Amino acid sequence: MEFVDTSKKWHDQKVFEMKKDVFITDLKLKVQELEKILITKNEKLVELTRLIEPKPKKFKQFRKLANTTKERVHIFKEKVQEKFHAYILQKNK
Repeated sequence: MEFVDTSKKWHDQKVFEMKKDVFITDLKLKVQELEKILITKNEKLVELTRLIEPKPKKFKQFRKLANTTKERVHIFKEKVQEKFHAYILQKNK
């Protein structure tokens, strides 16, 4: 009977080790799959950043245009205000 008990323990131990091995290989495969996904997402990100890189030049141009427009509007506003004050002063005389 001892022989059967020892054999059963050995068998159970081997089955447990096999289950652990299967579990570990499954996890390794999952890790590899996730690494592949990460690599593809990283490549897509690099591609998107390449597409976005030329845009800051355009953005800077638009920013300059907006700033010059703001300056022109400010100058125009000052001129209108001066003319309005001159008109008020002439009207009050």
